[in-house]
Amino acid sequence: MSNLSLRTLKSYLMQREQVTLTDLANHFCSEPDLVKSMLQHWVQKNKVVHIQLSACKKGCCCQNNQDLNLYRWISDGVKSIPIINSCH
Repeated sequence: MSNLSLRTLKSYLMQREQVTLTDLANHFCSEPDLVKSMLQHWVQKNKVVHIQLSACKKGCCCQNNQDLNLYRWISDGVKSIPIINSCH
């Protein structure tokens, strides 16, 4: 059974700062579409930003399109958000 709620999603995002949709779905044992719909709550409140990445040219990462969807928690007072690339 999933422990996914707006509160647990917020806590996980604050802790990790930047997470792929796949990681979130796996962590909460939930379907990616459900997680994505819940993320929209925080996106609309300007607490989370959705970053759509393009696949790297090396082919070493982003095996699945959901890995290209990053979600980043926005701390209060932060005006720019550097992207932390997880590619090797």
